[in-house]
Amino acid sequence: QEELDRPLEVAGKHRHARWEAGWSENLEAFRASNYDLSALVPKFVRRGDPVRMLGDYIQPLSKDFDIDYIRLIVSWLYLRYFADAREIHEFGCGTAQNLVPAAQIYSGRPLFGYDWATASRQIIEDMAKHHRFNIQGRVLDMFAPNVDVTLALGAGVITIGSLEQLGTDFNAFLDFLLAQKPAIVANVDCFNELYRQDHLPDQLAYRYDRKRGYLFGWIARLHEHAAAGRLEILDMKRTYGNLFHDGHSYVVWRAK
Repeated sequence: QEELDRPLEVAGKHRHARWEAGWSENLEAFRASNYDLSALVPKFVRRGDPVRMLGDYIQPLSKDFDIDYIRLIVSWLYLRYFADAREIHEFGCGTAQNLVPAAQIYSGRPLFGYDWATASRQIIEDMAKHHRFNIQGRVLDMFAPNVDVTLALGAGVITIGSLEQLGTDFNAFLDFLLAQKPAIVANVDCFNELYRQDHLPDQLAYRYDRKRGYLFGWIARLHEHAAAGRLEILDMKRTYGNLFHDGHSYVVWRAK
């Protein structure tokens, strides 16, 4: 409630400089650490804080629970749904830390990371050079996706926490994905359609998402497209989040 009572920064296009500065911090740390992949953990991650699990609060024993749990979810999604993906594309990849499991699980498979921050592309260039991952970085604005980006037949797409920043302005990106017809798409994010309106922690999380201007309506729009025969939803589940909201629920779908 204290967090809801104070002014909060709202997501949106105006935050481009903030993300450029944030990923630049990680770029500097990555280089200073002699390219240690653990330096790619974003600086905003709160180690040791209570977290939300399936709508309720828990206190993890490990201070790295948040980092480890994200890695577990992402690795499981890659193993479960991306085995046949000819290449893997992450949009809004940030420090590209979530492409590391893909590089380790599917050694040599082409990987692509897109972000609107140039520091992200520089991190990926360093990863390719010093860890020999088959990975490329490109600058892309998810509010207005580049029309010259083309996914190969059978490509897989993943987003992790990046849809959050689009608020309700996600249709251009969703239309871009539908036009590309990827073989598999996994979105990990704050899907407040999955909150229980009769549950106080979920009510607070919903209010937090709305006050921050976070993603709103993605699941509903996927259902609309599914009803129209444009895509098929394969899996959807709420998992966990930080103290304020569920930021790592997932939905898996494929274009028709």
